[in-house]
Amino acid sequence: MTGGLSVKAKRQALLHGAACILCGALILPVSAADNLHFSGSLVASPCTLTMQGTGIAEVDFSSLDSSDFTPDGQSARKPLVFELTDCDSALSNGVQVTFTGTEATGMRGILAIDSHSGASGIGIGIETLSGVPVGMNDEEGAIFTLVTGNNALNLNAWVQRLPGEDLIPGTFFASALVTFEYL
Repeated sequence: MTGGLSVKAKRQALLHGAACILCGALILPVSAADNLHFSGSLVASPCTLTMQGTGIAEVDFSSLDSSDFTPDGQSARKPLVFELTDCDSALSNGVQVTFTGTEATGMRGILAIDSHSGASGIGIGIETLSGVPVGMNDEEGAIFTLVTGNNALNLNAWVQRLPGEDLIPGTFFASALVTFEYL
């Protein structure tokens, strides 16, 4: 056979061409009406949170001795205060404060001290001024009424001796995430 394609080659070329046309037809761009929507609400913050030192609050328990603990394993209370300034009670008249952190083993609601602490056998407790516990990872937290102007959210913190654990002296550190939800 000279100067042309065989019948078999022509058939293959025809099939390849048809396949290319079919593939092209299947790769048509697909468009539809808007099908992805975003929405939200941009609001004004009712208050400004005041920083204290390297965070929004710091509590220094100084030096504690084993004799500083009550029979139920608690140290003296230290103030834990969050300062909110420039509050507008027309935007919000209350705030819920919750804490998130690692709980001490065997002590639900008590904050564990950080693993790089030299001390052990202790955790940190938090309560309202009326003595109601505000536990770590407790969804209810503490609720405060806000007034226009400046507000101090006053709580207490204490060192809690952990039952069944030896009290090992050394420095200790603990950290938690605090969340403010305006009501």
